[in-house]
Amino acid sequence: MKYKVIVKKQRRDTYLAVCPVIGNAQAYGISADAALAKLQEHMFCYLHDAEAELEIVMAGEGDALSQLMSRDLPGEAEP
Repeated sequence: MKYKVIVKKQRRDTYLAVCPVIGNAQAYGISADAALAKLQEHMFCYLHDAEAELEIVMAGEGDALSQLMSRDLPGEAEP
C-alpha cells in the first residue's frame, strides 16, 4: 500500500514529516531527509509492512497544503 507523507519546513533548522492517514503520525528532523527517515521507521514499526511505500509531498510556505497542515496540527509543537 502507498501512504502519502507531507514534509513541511517548520523553522530554519526543523522539518516536519506527517502521514495524516495513520493517526496523524509525525516526526521532526534537522533536514527533510532526517524527518522522513524517522517517520519511515515509526510507520514501518506501526504497520509491520516492509513493502509499504511512501508518496512524499513537499508543502511550500503559503500554499494550500501548508495552510491545511497548520490547521490540522495545532500549535505545531517543537520536536
